[in-house]
Amino acid sequence: MAFTQLPFHPMTSEIGAQTLDTPAFDLGGMTELDMVANVNCIKTAATFDVSLQHSMDLKDWYALGTLMVDVTAIGNKVKAFTDFMRYVRASATIRGAGGYVTYSILGIAKDGV
Repeated sequence: MAFTQLPFHPMTSEIGAQTLDTPAFDLGGMTELDMVANVNCIKTAATFDVSLQHSMDLKDWYALGTLMVDVTAIGNKVKAFTDFMRYVRASATIRGAGGYVTYSILGIAKDGV
């Protein structure tokens, strides 16, 4: 079985209410995507979500699933996805004026062989 590590979002801090889409990764030929989201710091009444989107053409994006929802404390989440289109990206949303979140998002794509 071959696998590829995908650094969707390296550990960084973001301030203020916003939604950030990561770069897309080409998962052509892969059969499983294990996602890991890690929150190291969250402050000032912020809540944090991470969802995944997928696309066949890098133009039209569709919801694939959620990784974290309404996070208000430090922690991590691991989740596997198996039914995805060729391209995948993560979308991180910080809610709360002045919210502050330090986080990372990592994927491991597997070919299933």
